[in-house]
Amino acid sequence: MLSGIDIGGTFIKYGFVEADGTIIEHGHSPTIAHEGREAVVARVITIARNLASRNPGRPIGIGVPGVVDPRTKTVQSPPNLPGWERVPLQDLVADAVGVPIVVENDANAGAIAELRSGAGRHLSDFLYVTLGTGIGGGVVIGGKLYTGPHGDAGEVGHVHIEPGIVLEKVIGRVGILKRYGGDESVDVDEIDQRAVNGEQHAIDVLTETGTLLGIGLCSALAVLGLRSVIVGGGISRSQLILDTARESIRRHAIPTIARSFSLEPAHFQNDAGLVGAAMLCSE
Repeated sequence: MLSGIDIGGTFIKYGFVEADGTIIEHGHSPTIAHEGREAVVARVITIARNLASRNPGRPIGIGVPGVVDPRTKTVQSPPNLPGWERVPLQDLVADAVGVPIVVENDANAGAIAELRSGAGRHLSDFLYVTLGTGIGGGVVIGGKLYTGPHGDAGEVGHVHIEPGIVLEKVIGRVGILKRYGGDESVDVDEIDQRAVNGEQHAIDVLTETGTLLGIGLCSALAVLGLRSVIVGGGISRSQLILDTARESIRRHAIPTIARSFSLEPAHFQNDAGLVGAAMLCSE
């Protein structure tokens, strides 16, 4: 039984996972990121202690937004966690809990889950993209996670779609809700349902989201020389976004990519980060 924690901008997910990715038990707590670094780290430590008490002596994997230095495992400047410029999260949690801790970028963790037991299990090379509060990415080449020498490979959320505007700002959860407007209680799932029901404004917002996602992926796929994309995260449940992204790639990618790419939903959908975090312990 593997233990994992997935830190997001909105929720901290945690639970126990089998080696094949089957979730045995899971839960979540609000991140409350605006309270700052110390408060969020304290919540993570509390959760890790609970997991350790129920799975004694076993390591705990933690997925976290932001760049994770591959040598020091320092978390660097996650965009949705204020005050986290450089946080030695692995050491902080390990010292407090007393079990081995393995920290990795959350999208990289999701890529590991999909590679081992998900939509990428029959692929040797692919780009994993997670759509949620933020936009993250993980690169798999030759059947192995590739993070680059500094840990920041695959950060597709920071692809510029025009000067000064990065992909994450316009197709992450906040960007979608801002373009949709209206009641603050409405979330992306509700917008997607309204689109399914025929509301034109919802259709327009999600179509634009898919188009921009596809344009960003055109750049990422061309630089990496990849053909396969796996999309996870909560927003990936929108079929309209995925279909529009496919069409956008067909229209805008270089011909060698446009005629041979695939874009598929993640097997683990919004749980890929949690499953992948737990799988960090079995590497």
